[in-house]
Amino acid sequence: MTDATETPDANSADQAGVRYEAFISYSHADKPTARWLQNALERYRLPRALRRGPGAAGRKLRPLFRDDTELASSSDLTASIVSALEQSGALVVVCSPRAAASRWANEEIRRFRRVAPGRPILPLIIDGSPDPEAGDCAFPEALLRDEQGNPLPEPLAADLRPEADGKRGALIKLIAGLLGVGVDALRQRDQQRRLRVMTGVTAGALAVSVVTIALAVIADRARDEAELRRDQAESLIEFMLVELRGKLQPIGRLDVLDAVGDEATEYFSALGDLGTDSEVLKRALALRQIGEVRFAEKDFDAAFLAFDQSRQLTRTLHERDPSDNDVLFELSQAEFWVGYVDWQRGDLDGADRAFRRYAGHGKALFEREPDNPGYQLEVAYGAGNLAALARARGDIDEALRYNEEAIQINELLLAENPEDDQLRGELSQSLSWAGSIQGDRGELDASETAFRKAVDGLQQLHASGRDKNDSYELVNNLSLLSSALLRRGKLREALEFVRRCGKEAKALVNHDPQNIEWRRALIGCELGLSRLHRHLGDAATAAQWLASAESNLEQAPPDALGSSRLTTMLVQAEYLLSRGDAAASIDAARAVLSLGNRIRDGADLFRGGVPELQILSLRLIGDAHDALGQASRAGDAWDEARDLLITADSSAPDYRALLAGLHHRLGDTDARDALVVELDAMGYAHPRYRSNF
Repeated sequence: MTDATETPDANSADQAGVRYEAFISYSHADKPTARWLQNALERYRLPRALRRGPGAAGRKLRPLFRDDTELASSSDLTASIVSALEQSGALVVVCSPRAAASRWANEEIRRFRRVAPGRPILPLIIDGSPDPEAGDCAFPEALLRDEQGNPLPEPLAADLRPEADGKRGALIKLIAGLLGVGVDALRQRDQQRRLRVMTGVTAGALAVSVVTIALAVIADRARDEAELRRDQAESLIEFMLVELRGKLQPIGRLDVLDAVGDEATEYFSALGDLGTDSEVLKRALALRQIGEVRFAEKDFDAAFLAFDQSRQLTRTLHERDPSDNDVLFELSQAEFWVGYVDWQRGDLDGADRAFRRYAGHGKALFEREPDNPGYQLEVAYGAGNLAALARARGDIDEALRYNEEAIQINELLLAENPEDDQLRGELSQSLSWAGSIQGDRGELDASETAFRKAVDGLQQLHASGRDKNDSYELVNNLSLLSSALLRRGKLREALEFVRRCGKEAKALVNHDPQNIEWRRALIGCELGLSRLHRHLGDAATAAQWLASAESNLEQAPPDALGSSRLTTMLVQAEYLLSRGDAAASIDAARAVLSLGNRIRDGADLFRGGVPELQILSLRLIGDAHDALGQASRAGDAWDEARDLLITADSSAPDYRALLAGLHHRLGDTDARDALVVELDAMGYAHPRYRSNF
């Protein structure tokens, strides 16, 4: 069953058999732009002279058809899609390299050409090249060749890119094509209408004394103006929270949207549930996006407020119409974010309740439409979230059980859709989580195997070059695989993978030097290289990679990359001690503790509930004091580190090995030997652990 996003209108297109003004075809990777396009077309008020004739049902172009779900695995388009194509007066194709690679976008173009010969096909380029020979050509093959493979005339497309038509120009071109009028004529009418509006405002100001206009007419116009202003305000908010946010997030400048979020929250609070159900649902989505901005800034209280408001709106809509899948989906997203904020604030019980509601909504959607792969994925996401939370709570068995459920769903979906890159990526992420969870359980062989599978899947996606985020995930998993190999003592193989990690991360940063997360990944790879070379006895190369990490850190904003900054300082302290400068090592390690306590209540010192950086810093301080012959100070630092580790109560091998080393330093050989037996049985052989004894 297809979930079409459409806006019904009393006026329908007046062509025989035509129900929709246009069918919007797009790759689901371009969904935000397709959503903007639908809203922009439907909200455009046609000039009065063009409200008659074919394609001009009334003041606005309504309804439009935009499929809002991923297509199920089948050899052909669904019946509802074909029916919508047959009943559409035109086909608007959102063109991009993603659309060019989309099987379904090409099939929709071919099917429309067959079922609606003579009706216009209107391409809209959003990125990529209009050159059919270019590697990033935006046009799907079906726009360039017919079904026999013969070349078609080069498409004349509207071009959304700023250096081409821009948003307004591209929109005018599309609307002209839908109306069957010249672009210049429509642009002139559009400008005339705008001029009349401005002239009318001026004349109104000069004719304030004309107060004898009928009150009914005034009220009607006031209602129209209020609706128009609300549409304009919410369109502007949507632009800022979706499109502008998409440009600001990669460069770590979401703070620019602070004022927008404040004003929008106040505006939405004043509106309450005023408006149609569709408007209220969009308002809930906007509130969720405000929450995501606040969450990225780690303002968790403000984020929770926005997510909770979104949840309240969607819950009201859901109670009003429990059968509406769009509403239930948006309610599920709000529940997820409420749970995620609770998690970040340390309320794991609250997170558990919200995540279970999210998982329940996903299963309800799946039960309604079991063939909908998007809803199948929601079930997998729900299981994955519960797995991650269970791991954070220390319930490793439950974490593995939920994660296996997610893997099974993802494997089934990928088997049915072997060319689906999104599904391959989701399966790789589930396998990566499996590697982490199995590593926590001490199942080091299984952990290494899971990470290798995750890397293999992500390598396929990375090789396609279609999405840089796939390359970013590959970098993360190369680092995780390298760490898994280190636990087995496989230093040379670990070095091979962390080198690949550094190479791919460097390519990402060269592609976009402003992307904070990509730079964070590069710094992590370089620190891994520094530590590995130090373990291998190559101090000079270790120093070079440490210097490179420090240089990359300097190129980031001072208030960014807190955890990377702390880890770099710790690696510097470790290097200083390895070179025999114990006093400087103590100063550097104490600086880690001092800075960590100032960064958002020291949150960056903690990973998975364990104050890892804090423990490592204290252990290092103890080692440095020991090297200086200061046994009492060394014992104090080691004892504090051991207490923290025991309190954290983690059974993960890395932390058990840390604890064994601290027992050894403090002379508790019985406790040490008990842990050594456990670790040896696992095959744990990290060089840092082995150097303790």
